Amino acid sequence: MLLDGRPSIVLNSMKDDHNRLYPQLQLKIVYNFSIYLCVPVRVWKKSGDYDPHKHNGQSHEYVTYLLRTTGPIHSVSPVYVSLTTDTNCLRGLSENIPVLPHQYKKMLRFGVCLHQPVFNITDPQVLVDWIAIHISLGAEIVFVYLEKKFISEDITNPLNSFVKSGILELIDWSIGIDTYNYGQTAVINDCIYRSLHRVEYLAMYDIDEILVPRKHMTWSGMIQEIK
Repeated sequence: MLLDGRPSIVLNSMKDDHNRLYPQLQLKIVYNFSIYLCVPVRVWKKSGDYDPHKHNGQSHEYVTYLLRTTGPIHSVSPVYVSLTTDTNCLRGLSENIPVLPHQYKKMLRFGVCLHQPVFNITDPQVLVDWIAIHISLGAEIVFVYLEKKFISEDITNPLNSFVKSGILELIDWSIGIDTYNYGQTAVINDCIYRSLHRVEYLAMYDIDEILVPRKHMTWSGMIQEIK
């Protein structure tokens, strides 16, 4: 994406904030198997504060950080990136991190995102109905984040038809750390960047919420009147 008029890569991260200092990190940006860059990344935005005390059974030990590259990079999309503290990006590399594309074949009008991961649903019909209602309102893409250790195939199997049609993306959010609402702020960040350059309008809320137009049958009619 473009930040300050130049190409940048933004990373959505969570850090155990027992140690308030963020390590000096380098990003290895791989464009193909023979070309890569090694550039510094810095903290760009932070959301939340460290709190080891339990609130409704969850602590705030992990805090959401957005990181961004600070050096010049190529404008083409890389194959993958990886993080390290090595200034030459030769040792101690993280697992390969996929990079979301910044261009899509088709720009969609409306998208919707569950703004926290699903972890406590026992009836799949709740999700099926929520998705179907949004499709009828005009949603062309729906993003749902799953904390899979709490979600069985009995919940996900009824969603397969939506996935096969391309209108539903199920994102594995098995982060495996103790953090408030299973990393809700990071989910919001991910959905925003996942939708960037992909949808014109994005709705974000909980599974018991739906944006229902008062005068129109669809979001398109509502937006047309607002414009």
